[in-house]
Amino acid sequence: MVTTAGELAERLVSATVAIVEDSARAYLPGWRLPRTFAGHVVGADVRADLCYTLHHLAEAGVSEVGGDAVDDVLARLLAEVDGRSTHTFFSYRIAETLARGGQFAANRLTAALTPEQCRELEAAVDSSDWLELLDAGSYPGTTPQCWPAASWPG
Repeated sequence: MVTTAGELAERLVSATVAIVEDSARAYLPGWRLPRTFAGHVVGADVRADLCYTLHHLAEAGVSEVGGDAVDDVLARLLAEVDGRSTHTFFSYRIAETLARGGQFAANRLTAALTPEQCRELEAAVDSSDWLELLDAGSYPGTTPQCWPAASWPG
């Protein structure tokens, strides 16, 4: 029985690590996301969710998942972000993940990325093109997150 917030936190972190490790072993060889899974396209949202989950595990003190350093896994996942397909809520998740690594120009999670990969990340964290839809009364499920790279926390 869990009796303290600390015990609950430990159990949640342990359970999350176990689920992520099991998923990585079974479905994500080399931390590569499949193009399809169970007949469904694996979109940018899945990559954003996995990055966000790993980011929070790192914030909780987890340094390795499945025998790999969390930051190394994040760098691999971030290298394959599709900027145009990442928007609204998932822009936020990529931005939060990247913010953990510092300002964009000197971000440790993007240090090994090519200029093109960095441009994809810049596009991924900018959902300003959704503002017109909001102004027109369309609500895509969340407020667009717009984090210009120059304004990231450092």
